[in-house]
Amino acid sequence: MCWSKTEAKEKCQYSDINECPYNSRRECPQVRKNCHLPNDGDSDHVTHHSFWKPIVLAIIAIVVLVIVQFSDPKNEFWESIFSLLNAGCVSILAGVLLAWLVDIPKKLDEYTRLISTSLTSYTYLKGLTREELSELRGRATAELYMKNAPKMPRGLIKLDNRICDLLSNPYYSVYRETIHCEIPDSYEKVTGISSSVELPQGATLLFYKKNNDQIYTIKNPFSKNHIIKANIGLNNYVYLPKNCGLKDLFKIEKFQVSIDGAEFVDILSLVKIIYHRHTKMDNLSPDAVTYNTGFHLVTQDGKTINQETLSKGLPTGDAEYEESNESAGEAQLTVSFSDNVRVKLKFCLIAPVDDNHFTKRLKYSTKSYRLDYSIADPEQRLTGQLFGTLIDQSQIEINETDDDRHISIEAFEWLLPKSGAFIVSSKR
Repeated sequence: MCWSKTEAKEKCQYSDINECPYNSRRECPQVRKNCHLPNDGDSDHVTHHSFWKPIVLAIIAIVVLVIVQFSDPKNEFWESIFSLLNAGCVSILAGVLLAWLVDIPKKLDEYTRLISTSLTSYTYLKGLTREELSELRGRATAELYMKNAPKMPRGLIKLDNRICDLLSNPYYSVYRETIHCEIPDSYEKVTGISSSVELPQGATLLFYKKNNDQIYTIKNPFSKNHIIKANIGLNNYVYLPKNCGLKDLFKIEKFQVSIDGAEFVDILSLVKIIYHRHTKMDNLSPDAVTYNTGFHLVTQDGKTINQETLSKGLPTGDAEYEESNESAGEAQLTVSFSDNVRVKLKFCLIAPVDDNHFTKRLKYSTKSYRLDYSIADPEQRLTGQLFGTLIDQSQIEINETDDDRHISIEAFEWLLPKSGAFIVSSKR
């Protein structure tokens, strides 16, 4: 049994024109019944019908006019009917003649192109609001890449929207980070704890000191009249022995901020360090170290730092420490600015020697990033790499010293949020 052309096709699964990935009926392989696409699929037939329809209509009108002119109505009813037919046919002939003289189809095409050009002009786009432009961009992107691609993964379109949204977020114009790991002679002088800490299992754990220097600039992509906020705090996990507090292992030595080109001001007296110990993780692994404590930075009064706050003058002092029974949550150390904010942060962290890796994740898009990492232990060697979405390895430079105890990683193109670098130390 032979199937008809319609029966051999698939049933259309798109109920809305916004969901349909095809441009026209000609490109659609599915059943065209009740199709919402422009009827340009059978272009030859469409052109053929468009040419003959007005001619046939004009011939019918002429025939009707001839019949009306040579007929003799017997009563007023038929006379009124013939008068209406006469007027209608004259109008049809006039319309066909006018359409032929003016070439209305061509004019309609010209007007359509003119409207399309106007809608895509910069003058029109400049008049739209940010929300209207965002909606238009999303629809245009979907239409651009989904045309004739019915199997296009729609999740990628949403990913495109998320990446474009980054353009309205603050970004790092430059980010420099230097970390040096050393083994001090006396831990008592550094942290008040001994060079080894007795673990619950009776094992002995050695520690070393990580000195971290960060210098970066965050910029506002909007005009100076549009003030935005950025998070300049830290979020980290450490191993915290039972007989220690976070103050014994982590200390901020310098935290200077400059807002919109003003002088640097030390904000250490405004900072509170909140940490939460996960007690269930203390005894999970007898032979290895687990990150059992998370901490983050907030302001002591819970408010956002701005230039007005810094201009009043701040007291000198150290950051406060507070142990919490709950995890970090959404609290952040935020600063508001109109153009840029520059940060100089220096802190030290006492970490177990078994902690042989370092991971850095960037909060915002980063134009220029560099990490310098070194270790004093001559028995250790370092390796590292950048990670993240859409990273081009040809735009990355990794340099190591001959003794493999210092590594420098630098990116020469944009890095997306959550991208970063990792460093691994291992015995020779």
